[in-house]
Formats: sequence, C-alpha cells, structure tokens
Amino acid sequence: MSHRNSKIQLTGVKQLKHQDTSSGITFASAKHASADAAVLMAYVIAILDYHRCYVPYQNNNIQLATLHEKVNKLDLEMQERKLKLEMNSGLGVDKEDQQEPILTDEDLPRLEQELIDLQTQFETAVIAKHKVDQRRAAMKEILQHGELAVQGLANLRKKWTGQVADMESDPGLVTNCVVAAAFIVYCFPLKRSLRMEIGPSFLNSAQKHGLPTPSKQLFQDWSVVSFLTEKNIAAWYRKQEDCSIFLQNAHLVLNQCTDQWVVMIDRHRFALSWFQNRKKGVQLVKHRNPSLRKVLERCLNDGSPLVILDIQPQLLLSDPILSSILHNKDKFHSLHSFKIAVGEKEVECVPGFELYMMTTVPIERMTHEFLSSLIVIHFVPCFNTVQNMLCDRYAQLDRQAVHQVKTQTNKDASAAIDILKSLENKLLTSLAAAQGQDVLDNVTETKRFSALVEEYDQAVERLDEVWDRQKELYQQQEDYKDVACRGAVLFDVAQCMASMNPLYQISWKNFVALYDVAVQGTEKTIDKSIVDRLTRLVLSSLLQGVREEDQLFLELSLAIQV
Repeated sequence: MSHRNSKIQLTGVKQLKHQDTSSGITFASAKHASADAAVLMAYVIAILDYHRCYVPYQNNNIQLATLHEKVNKLDLEMQERKLKLEMNSGLGVDKEDQQEPILTDEDLPRLEQELIDLQTQFETAVIAKHKVDQRRAAMKEILQHGELAVQGLANLRKKWTGQVADMESDPGLVTNCVVAAAFIVYCFPLKRSLRMEIGPSFLNSAQKHGLPTPSKQLFQDWSVVSFLTEKNIAAWYRKQEDCSIFLQNAHLVLNQCTDQWVVMIDRHRFALSWFQNRKKGVQLVKHRNPSLRKVLERCLNDGSPLVILDIQPQLLLSDPILSSILHNKDKFHSLHSFKIAVGEKEVECVPGFELYMMTTVPIERMTHEFLSSLIVIHFVPCFNTVQNMLCDRYAQLDRQAVHQVKTQTNKDASAAIDILKSLENKLLTSLAAAQGQDVLDNVTETKRFSALVEEYDQAVERLDEVWDRQKELYQQQEDYKDVACRGAVLFDVAQCMASMNPLYQISWKNFVALYDVAVQGTEKTIDKSIVDRLTRLVLSSLLQGVREEDQLFLELSLAIQV
C-alpha cells in the first residue's frame, strides 16, 4: 500500500472514531466513510469466505488419500493370494499325480508284505515300550526301598563305625580281652570276695608283662558283664555294682563261655526260676529220675536245652548215661550233627545242645576230680537282687496290677533284645554276602534289606518304649522299697548264720512265707509298723533254730546291719 493510501486509511480511521459504532460496521457506513475502507472491508470478508469453504475441501482431500492407500493395500493382498493359489494348485496337481499310481493285482503281495512288516515293527515297538515301562516301575520301586534301606543303615553304620573306631583307637583292648579271659577261666568258681581281690590283680600282672594300658580299664571303668555283653543286653540287666556277682554268673551260664559244662550250686532255687524266664523250651529232670535217659535222648535229637536238678557230685562223673557227654563238650561246638554214646547206645545229636546242672551240695563236699572236670558256680544272689525280688513279691501280693505290668514289661524287653540281636546278625550276614555286588540292581534284595531295616527300627522303638515303662515302674517301687530293703537285710543275716552252722540255714521259700505274712493285709501306704513286724517275725523264726550261745551273735549282726 502506498504512502498516500496509508494516509487516507489513517484519516478514515480518525474520522470513524467520532462516529457511533454501537450498531457495528456495515457496508453502507463503510461506503459513506471512505472508498478505501470499503475495499478493506471487502477484502476481510473475502478472506473469511475463503477459509469457510477451504476447510471441508481439505478434509475431503485427506479422506481421499486414505482411501487410495487402502485400495493399494487391497490390490497387493489380492495379488499375493492369487500367487499362493496358483502355486498351491500347481503343487497339488503334482502331488495328486504322484500319490495316485495305478495298482494291479500283482502289487497285492507286495502291499501285504509291507503291511506285515509295519505290523511287526509296531509290535516290536509296543513290546519295547512295555519293557521300558516295567523297568521304570522296577527302578522306581528299587529307589523307594533303597532310600529306606540306606536311611536305616546310616544309623547302624554310624554305630558300627563308632565301635570299630573305639577298638582301633584303644591299644589296650587286647589287655582287657586277656584279663577277661583269665577271669572267666580262673575266677568263676570263686566266691564274691575272692573274685573282687583276684580280678584286678590280673590287670596289674598284664601291665607288668608289657601289655599296653587300656584307656578304659576292666574292673574300674568296665564291669566284666558290660565288657562281655552287647550294649542293649547289658542295659537289660541292673548294673549296680552289688549285683555284679549275680550277673557274672548269669552271663557265664547263658553264653557257655568255657569248654566245660557248668554246675550251679543253687540252694534256694534262685537260678532255676531266673533260668526258666530266660531260656525258652527248657526241659527239667532230676538226676536220679528213671526217665533221665529218655529225656536226654529227646533233647539231643531236637536241640532243646536240658537242666538236670539235684545232681550227686560223687556219682555224676561215673554215671554211664552222662559220662560221654560230660567229657566231650567240644563236640557240641560242631556245625554238623554227630553221634554220641548215651550208655550203651549211640544217639544222633544236633549242634548247639545245651546242658545245665544244679545241685544243693556245698562245694566243700565235692571231690577234686569233680571240680577239675566241671565249672562250679555259687549262684547266690547279692543284696540288691534280693531287694528287687522282694519288691516284686510285694507288688505281686498287694499291687497285682503293677506286678502284671512289670512282668509283661520284662517279657517285652527280653523279646525286643532277642529280636534286635537276630536282626542285626541277619543284616551283617546279608551285607557280607552282598560284598562286591550292586544290591540296588536287584529288586528282591533291595526289598529284603528295606524290610530288615524297617523291622530293626521298629524293634529299637519298642525297646525304647519298654525302657520308659521300666523307669516308671522303678519309680513306683520307691513306695515300698523300705520294707524290701529290711527283708534283704534279714535274709543276709540269715545267710551269715548259715555260714557259721549249716543247721541255721533258712530256705528262701520259708523266708518268703514270713515276708508274705508281714506285708499281706496292710494299707496301701508303707509305714514303720510293717518294717517292724517283718523284723520281729524273721528274728523270732531264726532264734528258734539257733543255739543259745549263738543268739547274741545273731542279734548283734542284725543290729549292726539295721
């Protein structure tokens, strides 16, 4: 726009400022105002018109471009599909041409053979799959039983390894074994006092001759029974030191530790009652019984243990029925059956036959020949043993329920110990037989091991339960231990009097009868009156059989011990 026009525009604007613009700008007012203002107004209106018409046109162009793109894409897709259809139709025709050969009757045998071959391959594959499934099931079963066996054997391995380590780490084990062997050979015929004196002297003699000193010495850290007996069996016995003489005798008798037969001096029948509880199927017969030969032959044939009661030492060695057996004990250690003379007849004998003899004849009346041919043992109970027996007797009389539970508990403990020994021997035998072989490859062997281990664990659990029950029973015995202790003291005094004069001997049967009279009909609680009554009954009975000059000694002995 020129300078002149600018000037006109500004003049027009100034003039317009003086006009009333309340009704807006119109064409008429613009005309009368100025020609340039009218042109400007027309120009503005034209621009507004242009924008109003151009925006829909622009949107239509955008939509048209979008449609063109879609059409192009559809054309491309159609072309691709057409190419694919052409390719597939061409291949299909070729495939159909190849899969539709012309077959004749001559092709039938070939097709039948192909079918047979395919069927054979299928059956072979099915059989192979079945074998694989069977093998998988067997391996799974082996794995299950093997895990149980390995877990169970782990505890036994720990136990056996510990035992071997203890033996290997103790150089004095040989010393203890030598001392124990000497004790068995020389000390079992001796009484308690001599055993306690001579036994430790063997250990001192072994050390003087250069044998190594053991870390745990026999007679100090070990008792003879604990050293010679397995742990579970040793725990079964009451291991008080006062009972050691009784347990030593019991161990020797039950385990047949020597090459000579054992004769038990059992005046009060303690050994017989205890022995019958420990040995199953034992046969009893008296020495002078006419049926001795018949019973002996039957026991030799079937291997049953035999106890001959009331033997006569002066007649035993010359007895024609027993003479051959007494002088040939070593034959019974054989692994095979053999024949032995019983009188004038030979009898088939099975290995492992056990013979036990009991007598009431004192050792002073036995000949040297008899003592050198047999092992003679004084089967005399110690103080604690008598006390425990009297506790059991009181429970049997006054507390029958407790006595029945205790009796059953003792039977259960004995059975559990026997089962543990048997199972452990079976496991050791099986492991030794399987040495160098892979046991886990055999389902039967793995099952057997697993069953043995499981049975062993159950036996251990049962034995633990028995120990717990025994502890409870021993705690209950504390209620009537005082009266049993007094009874043991009285019986010990009676034995002291019998050592002075055999005529003062009181039998266990008569003593128990006095004990029963004292405790029967009493209240459930033990008081001093029962102890006093028992003392009076036993003392009066002893005084009746003791001469007047010995009565003071009896009363003094009782007063000292009480």
